[in-house]
Amino acid sequence: MKKTTILGVAGLGLTVFLSACGSSGGGDGAVANPVVADGYLRGATVFVDLDGDKARGASEPWGVTGPGGVTAWNAAPSHSQLANNPVVVQVTADTIDEDNELPVGRSYMLSAPAGQEAFISPITTLVQQQMELYGMNLATAEAEVKAALQMGDDDLFADYIALGDSRSHRLAQLMADDMGRTIDTLSQIVDTQGGDSTLMGLAHETLMGNIGGFVAALEGADLESFDPMGDHGRTPVVMTGVFDRFGQTAPARPQAWVDNCASCHGADNEGIINDGPSLKAPLHSDEIREGIANTEMPAFSEADLSVADLDSIEAWIAGLPPAKPEAWTANCAGCHGQNNEGIAGDGPALKAPLHDDEIRQGIAGPGMPAFLEADLSDHALEDIEAWIANLPNVVPAAWTANCASCHGEDNEGIVGDGPALSELHTDEVRAGVGAMPAFNEAALSDADLSAIGGWIAARATAPAAWSANCASCHGASNGGIVGDGPPLDAHTMSWMAVRMGIGDHMPAFGPAQLGHDDLTSITEWISMQPEGPAEDDHAAETPPVVAPPVDETPVAIDGAALFSTKCGSCHNNGAGVGSATGSDKSGKTVSDIKGFNMAKGLSDAELQAVEDFLAL
Repeated sequence: MKKTTILGVAGLGLTVFLSACGSSGGGDGAVANPVVADGYLRGATVFVDLDGDKARGASEPWGVTGPGGVTAWNAAPSHSQLANNPVVVQVTADTIDEDNELPVGRSYMLSAPAGQEAFISPITTLVQQQMELYGMNLATAEAEVKAALQMGDDDLFADYIALGDSRSHRLAQLMADDMGRTIDTLSQIVDTQGGDSTLMGLAHETLMGNIGGFVAALEGADLESFDPMGDHGRTPVVMTGVFDRFGQTAPARPQAWVDNCASCHGADNEGIINDGPSLKAPLHSDEIREGIANTEMPAFSEADLSVADLDSIEAWIAGLPPAKPEAWTANCAGCHGQNNEGIAGDGPALKAPLHDDEIRQGIAGPGMPAFLEADLSDHALEDIEAWIANLPNVVPAAWTANCASCHGEDNEGIVGDGPALSELHTDEVRAGVGAMPAFNEAALSDADLSAIGGWIAARATAPAAWSANCASCHGASNGGIVGDGPPLDAHTMSWMAVRMGIGDHMPAFGPAQLGHDDLTSITEWISMQPEGPAEDDHAAETPPVVAPPVDETPVAIDGAALFSTKCGSCHNNGAGVGSATGSDKSGKTVSDIKGFNMAKGLSDAELQAVEDFLAL
């Protein structure tokens, strides 16, 4: 039986992204005609997935959406089929979005949970994915998605366009765009590495990880004029670390990049000052094809860079962590440190988001100069901000210079000198306490103290959800517990593993135990922790490793045998072979023997054994 998949039509390898159940209640009469949207979608294929394989089979009921996103069934399903089987929507690059009457440009899938197929959107798809991947029931999945999207008591399955709900409409537009871009990126590795079901989870986690950016983009925005395709509404497909979670490998640097792009944008896309910035996915193909006026960016035709070349470059860029921008090295590192650790007396470690007004106007007191567009472009500031946002929690330079000698390089405390600090009391820092000297503004500025206080607080305070659910196996400070659980890494920590559990090693945690906000706060806290060995909170329960008793009976060393091995070839085992190489056995001491190259590596005991032999 021939099957048609949305990604097969589009020439992609990923066949199972964002699809699942949809149905209507039983009874006689006409079945529902699902409405499909991010904006109403015209020309999308809708089918009842009777065998659950997310691909339309010849015997499966199907239809096509028309004006208003309404499905016209070509082969109508029965009420029973709708009530008991998934309904999946295939959106192709040629599907028309009635928001702008243009093709959507990318392929993706939509769906809705059982009983909720009347209106199918990216929001309903997200609910179904939570159910399918994590085994949630409908109510639990709804609660989790509402928390992530900050939708309160809104109906996730309502037609937000008909209701005039602009916020939900904009969220759906952003999510649909992300779905398409994510599939484009993932398709670059599926064909070579396989693993469709694994990558379905990867794509969903990527979307969930980007939702916070969508919500932030809409906060305070004019929803009527908001352009979800503008730069302010875009959240790049960030695959860094997510590949590792699912045992995938990020794409290698394409040769097309090396040949055409690296000379201006850097070998690792770090950007080159006065030549080209670090690029982000998705690429602007129109600028690549047409060039950019009044810049050194030339036009690249299909003969120079094929569509396949651009796809491979975009997939590679999406998998890169933000590189340290050259604009940082040239303009900021001299005061704030090469790795944004801060430089005591010069400049503190910076946090994202940056304060653009202070950068453009300067700060009079600390002597921070103004950086105009000619010095630091808006694009360069975006690159710097993205890089800072992905840095680990760096130890402030002011801490290293003034505090580490007593409290430890990593605030672990030093016995007899200073304790580990759980919070910073600035009054005590300024006045001094006991053996601790006072630090005035010249020694530690207010900005230094702010950086140190934030660093201490961020690392010291574990989220309550961690303490209640995770600390017993992974340690109160995520140091790991030998035999129970390892330290967790924020870059590779899988929310899927949390929801589904890991065999007999780790139980599953549902949203009632660990909600979306809980997992977000835990991930952020882990990212701030130092790397180190397991702390083994159960040390008292772990029996010490006892070495077997050592036989301390002295072992006799055969000096004659050693001399024969090391020296005998020239010295005839001590008998002498002439004036040049002969050996006078009498009076040779350890210091004499050490002077010979062949004696190097012998222990003192072995040298003494050789001396004793020569004295015989």
